Amino acid sequence: MTEEAQRFHREEIPAELKDHCHMAFSINNLEPNRRSSFLPRIAPAVLAGCLTMACTDVSKKVHEVLDTADYECPDGGGNFYVWQLGGIYDDPDSLSEVASQTGMTNGIITTDPDYIEWLMGNFETAGLKLTPQLAKWDDYTTSGGYFDFDAWEQKIRFYESLDLSGFIDNGTFAGVVILDDLGNFTDEGPDSAVLDQMGAVIKEVFKISDGQNFPLIIRHDPTDMIIKHNGHKFKDVDTTYAQIADVKAQGNLGGFIDEQRTAARELGLELAWGVNALDWEFADSSGNCPSGHEGYEEGRCVISSSELEAVADAISEQGGCNSGTGVWKFSADWPTLFEDNYLDGFQRLAAAAN
Repeated sequence: MTEEAQRFHREEIPAELKDHCHMAFSINNLEPNRRSSFLPRIAPAVLAGCLTMACTDVSKKVHEVLDTADYECPDGGGNFYVWQLGGIYDDPDSLSEVASQTGMTNGIITTDPDYIEWLMGNFETAGLKLTPQLAKWDDYTTSGGYFDFDAWEQKIRFYESLDLSGFIDNGTFAGVVILDDLGNFTDEGPDSAVLDQMGAVIKEVFKISDGQNFPLIIRHDPTDMIIKHNGHKFKDVDTTYAQIADVKAQGNLGGFIDEQRTAARELGLELAWGVNALDWEFADSSGNCPSGHEGYEEGRCVISSSELEAVADAISEQGGCNSGTGVWKFSADWPTLFEDNYLDGFQRLAAAAN
């Protein structure tokens, strides 16, 4: 934790909220298999207060270090990433149908050397791209919540025994999510040099050359990344994936998007946008959700179709560079997301990728 962050934690959060806020910060953008048992113990009102203070303070600190010089968009983009695809990814026809319904171009799924070839084959048959995460949380995290590079590399090296070059050459294997949510780690994850080292290992294992169109992605909001990684120019990581949710934007969607874009520019990273469709906002004091649909986590709500369209429009209207857009998560066990009004919203979000 930086000296500035330590001061913020020590002085600016009321003592009675510090423990809860520390927990809230460490599970920001929580995925279901990422220490999810912690979240129900945090009252939504407390978590909302922590997020409000954190967003306000981080916004101020981010603008203290950002360079707002003109920036030219890099080549690439146009990807619409759909996460997890449970009950869908095992059938190429189902993948094709979901792609037609939503505009999906890429799937993001945590995979394993034992079945990645089968999974790549399904996406290839469906005419889609796969951008996998190659190791799961338990593979590389210590009992204390710290990242273990050696354990991670050992897992990645298993892929060297496979020949996935054909999938890379035909565009099916289209990048890697190196790590999912640095905020889940006790110390905000690996240092800058280690993140670059991880990217270099991926390039070595899969024989990816510098400059090749093969996104190496860290899923973490740029405004959070810049606090720990400000001043570092990444060489072997090229994309950050920011996750949009009202629990973070706090009603200021345009401002949130602008701050993420500016921070990504300062870090020298391309930027992909993801919508947290299942845990978009907090339920009200009576436990009711504006969309009428409870979210994945207790006290959270599914995004409404109108808000989904508003996010897509905001990304488009803000301009700037996008490496892609996406949604967490889309699976067969969430039939609400298959309703026509939601599918229209996903198509709109896919169109916002450039």
